[in-house]
Amino acid sequence: MTDILGLEERGFNAWPAPRNVYFGGWMFRLGGGYTKRANSANALGARHELRAVSINAWTPAREFAEIMAEAERFYALNGQPAVFRVTPLAGPDADPALATAAYERLDPSTVMIAPLAKAQDDPEVRIEPGPTPSWLNGVAAAQGVAPSHRLVHDHIVQAIALPAAFATAYMSGQAAGFGFGIGERGAVGLFDIVVRPEFRGQGVGRAITRALMGWGSLGGAATAYLQVNDANRVARALYESLGFRVAYPYHYRRRALT
Repeated sequence: MTDILGLEERGFNAWPAPRNVYFGGWMFRLGGGYTKRANSANALGARHELRAVSINAWTPAREFAEIMAEAERFYALNGQPAVFRVTPLAGPDADPALATAAYERLDPSTVMIAPLAKAQDDPEVRIEPGPTPSWLNGVAAAQGVAPSHRLVHDHIVQAIALPAAFATAYMSGQAAGFGFGIGERGAVGLFDIVVRPEFRGQGVGRAITRALMGWGSLGGAATAYLQVNDANRVARALYESLGFRVAYPYHYRRRALT
């Protein structure tokens, strides 16, 4: 669980929600409605030391019913539906309680990790330390970021406070794909690797992933991690071919719309 918490913390830092509220071992993230990552309740797994016996147990600090009620009040106050990101840190009670309360299960995903080998450069991938206007425009277009969310998207990316690498892959002189990496505590996180539709199937995603892994290796990282939606089998196969393996699963829960 310590390893999972470390990866979760890195992920929060790499995609910083503009506002966070902490309650009972959970963090309620609020990011203007853009991405469930930045607009969901996430378990932090509070540690309790049992002095009568020499063991440590990872459990939520409060009963989940209280967590759920507080999250629902918080998100309603801020004009958003309550969304829970359910990881192993949420404990055994969270998912059944959410299902019973008619929360639908969304976007089953997997956190994957890989050891970093020797850095590999790719002359067709340009890496910059900050998000340039062309990178922001390119990734927003490739991802289909709605105009109503564009300012929030850019604000989140520009708020990243850790060492970062913003990658653009080129084919025939055109920007074909994008992604970014965040270095923290001996690991590099890979995020938002996206390829423009007309360039897919030509190795662009692989080139970006390898370039960001190389950047992390040069910065002293020993491990890479990423998050992939289970429905994206092409991306999953790519990452497995580069040495990534399953660390842990997660999914979201949102009350079904009526």
